[in-house]
Amino acid sequence: MVNICGINLFYFFNSYTKDVIIYILKVFWSRYQCGYGIDDYQENSIHTRSIKWGCLTSFLIKRLYRRPDVVETIIYHKAYTRTDGSFAHGEHDSESISRMFCYVPRMSQALKDHICAQLSLSYTTKQMYDKHKAIWCERVNMGQSMTWNDFIQLENIAYLDCKRKKGSWHLHTNPAISIRSWALQHLEHVFFLQDVGEINGTQVPFTIGIQIATKCESMLSYGHNGAISMDATFGTNDMKFHLFTLMGFDDHRMGVPLAWIITSRQIVQDLIEWLKPLKNKMLSPMPHWKPSYFFVDDALQEMKALRLVLYLIPIFYLFI
Repeated sequence: MVNICGINLFYFFNSYTKDVIIYILKVFWSRYQCGYGIDDYQENSIHTRSIKWGCLTSFLIKRLYRRPDVVETIIYHKAYTRTDGSFAHGEHDSESISRMFCYVPRMSQALKDHICAQLSLSYTTKQMYDKHKAIWCERVNMGQSMTWNDFIQLENIAYLDCKRKKGSWHLHTNPAISIRSWALQHLEHVFFLQDVGEINGTQVPFTIGIQIATKCESMLSYGHNGAISMDATFGTNDMKFHLFTLMGFDDHRMGVPLAWIITSRQIVQDLIEWLKPLKNKMLSPMPHWKPSYFFVDDALQEMKALRLVLYLIPIFYLFI
């Protein structure tokens, strides 16, 4: 057999005519590395949670172009060893058995569907893990054989929950289209939305204001004749947008979030653009709604915007 640029040439000699018949068959191959290799991070404190244990095991899968059902599997380093010959994991490594590292941690599709269904019913990741652990202990006591599903950890369920939640708002690869699609699907939660663009020759920033129904009720209840604090954080996201949080205080003087605003620019006019719709939303069910005072940090833009929208409401400065 001769290999030239991914094409294997097989020479078959006819015993009768002694002629050489050349068959050219294209072969596709894929190589897969063990999840515990090739790097070894077990001695590196930076990668304490990594499963890279230096395993050299790899799998080479070959398939014929004209016969895709014909597969050849070649396994290298079947014993799951490292470069020094020691066992990285597997049934021959007694330490890995005690740490449940015999098998690559993964879960079946049936278990994924079950966990996602339970998480959608407001179960927490900790509750799901405790339930799974209880079922696992029961199966062990009954003497049943172990499967890959028995080796999942709390981090696996948390990752699945994060991926499930991300799928509910990450609707497009373009962030602008994704946000616009989400806002159109949740109009009852969005009181202000503005895309980046130009209006009358003036550049306008991206701004979205979010307030769910329960937070609207809280703002009507605790914001009227009460105190509201407003603060902005910067750099908490990849796009370096500002995140404004409005917070009220309940009867026990505990903070209650009221609304969130994400904007790409923080100037007085931009703040006024979303403060007015928020004020009008409060005045619609309660025409006499009015806070007693506002708390802000040392932000001149916030103070000017509040005075222009809410007029004579006292503003107090908070320094931390």
